[in-house]
Amino acid sequence: MKFVLGRLKERQFIQNTVIMAVADLTMLSAGVIIGYYFKTMMI
Repeated sequence: MKFVLGRLKERQFIQNTVIMAVADLTMLSAGVIIGYYFKTMMI
């Protein structure tokens, strides 16, 4: 039972890590796109 619980927690941890990584990448790409857009608007 303890083993199963450990596996579940591990899976949740991996899921959270993946979600965080995806969110970070999304924010980064959004920032790059917005920055590029503003750069082209200024010119």
